[in-house]
Amino acid sequence: MLKTLFLEEPLWLCLASGLALLVTIAVWQSRRTRGPLYAMAFWVAFGVGVYVAATLVDTPREKVAKAWVEIRQAIHERQAERLLSYVADDFTHDGQDKEAMRLLVAIAFKTNAPEDVILSNGDLVESDSQVDATMFVRYKPVERWSSQWQVTFRPSPDGQWRVSQVRCLTDERLTLPRVVRKL
Repeated sequence: MLKTLFLEEPLWLCLASGLALLVTIAVWQSRRTRGPLYAMAFWVAFGVGVYVAATLVDTPREKVAKAWVEIRQAIHERQAERLLSYVADDFTHDGQDKEAMRLLVAIAFKTNAPEDVILSNGDLVESDSQVDATMFVRYKPVERWSSQWQVTFRPSPDGQWRVSQVRCLTDERLTLPRVVRKL
């Protein structure tokens, strides 16, 4: 909770610091003592400190959001290697590994035009050791076919957050190879 408040949404704390500074200025105007001067310095330092900390520190959710944007761009631009750089080396899904995923991506990129697949973001849900992202996929040529996928990101030893698992939320039987065959 505090990590989210301080590092991901610092605007509210900066606004509260500014409001407290205005109140402290009003108190100083009426009393003209040193106490409000110290309080003014504190509120300015607090606001600047929160802003600097939020700017310099990337939280796991922000790292995953950046990776998510890169993955979507790689899919749209049909860059398989860039996409696979965000897949963990120990990736597994329905008995598939990263090499099988590489083949599926190559097949999918050859058979479909970029504008045929529409991706939209869902929520990012963070737990202690992973972040789950939800992706909605609609395939244009088959108007009634769409699916919802949960993509799990976990931290890798080099500090990057990579995809470690993918599963379909709309149909338990739908796997990545079946999606490629369906497309």
